Amino acid sequence: MKEPAFQAMSQIQLGARSYSVLTGSGILIELTRFLKEKETSDQPYSQAVLFSDRRLKSARAECLKAIRMSGLPVTELVLSAGESLKDFKRLEAIYSKLLKRSADRRTVIIALGGGTIGDVAGFIAGTYLRGIDWIGIPTTLLAQVDSSVGGKTGVNLARGKNLVGVFHQPSLVISNTDFLKTLSARDLNSGLGEILKYSLIMAPEAFEKFDK
Repeated sequence: MKEPAFQAMSQIQLGARSYSVLTGSGILIELTRFLKEKETSDQPYSQAVLFSDRRLKSARAECLKAIRMSGLPVTELVLSAGESLKDFKRLEAIYSKLLKRSADRRTVIIALGGGTIGDVAGFIAGTYLRGIDWIGIPTTLLAQVDSSVGGKTGVNLARGKNLVGVFHQPSLVISNTDFLKTLSARDLNSGLGEILKYSLIMAPEAFEKFDK
């Protein structure tokens, strides 16, 4: 695993719930480092459960390798991404799988995928045993610039989207830009559209760069 090439490192300042957002190429080694540092803390993790999009074979293998290099036991929960995953009725099966894996309050959930994987993983982490830690590894541009930051999670009811949710901040967000190389033009444009929106609202000078 190559040394990381950071493009940005931000700190979300929320007191005891503060966390880092790391962006760059080849930075999954930072997941290994974070988990190793946690091992030496007064509240080490007991295990990791990786929530992953079944389509991301290469990324899943990289992420599992990074977790195992830390020495932390890990199991993988492979999911089919999409709005159907956020059906509230499907959550009980996921909770049951965590119980089957003996997940406790020192278990950390790691979310590898786009927005729907992050929404479900964050919601499960925020509600299982009244809240456990989770780490976001967004793999789409839209998720990297939007849903992975802020702790906003949500699942759907029959009458509408995101009608049930919690704000549960992640412990770390790792936006590995290498994952963006496999995105379709449609997915890239979705993320760019979100960046343009933020630029218009908060940073007109950044919007001018897009115009050029």
